[in-house]
Amino acid sequence: MANVKFANAAGKYQDDDARHDLIDYITQRKKTPNHIVSFSHGDISQAADQMTQTARSFGKDQGVRIYHFIITFAPGDINGMEYIIYAANEITRLIGQRHEIAYAVHENTRIPHIHFVFNPVSYIDGYKYHGGKQEFRELMETLRDVMRFIGVFTFYRVNNKSNGDE
Repeated sequence: MANVKFANAAGKYQDDDARHDLIDYITQRKKTPNHIVSFSHGDISQAADQMTQTARSFGKDQGVRIYHFIITFAPGDINGMEYIIYAANEITRLIGQRHEIAYAVHENTRIPHIHFVFNPVSYIDGYKYHGGKQEFRELMETLRDVMRFIGVFTFYRVNNKSNGDE
């Protein structure tokens, strides 16, 4: 039984440093000892700057600067790290068709989990994702489809007040 937790609480990730701070957090070496990280549009070390440039080019570098969600797995959900990496790459490929997205697989806990961060401003047309009902439904369906493909059939959203620092 895998789950997804969205870490965008009200008022969070709205400052100028949000992108850099969050990408630095998810890619910490102590959390990613095997450095299983990726960015949909190039080198992850340039992800925050590239996301900022995209948002500024469309005049939308205000409000929520970055979205953050975490996928965790229960013991027995997956048959190896290759399934986690496949899921991370596939989610990145799908969301990356419109939005710049980065991920990092955290291996510092009993069960690895994936942190994703994505630019709410589409690099294609500047449309800004706000997480409305339809947008959220589409995002969850994308995540569920990938989970089903790797054999995880029970997948749900965790609704809590945690900030996602796992």
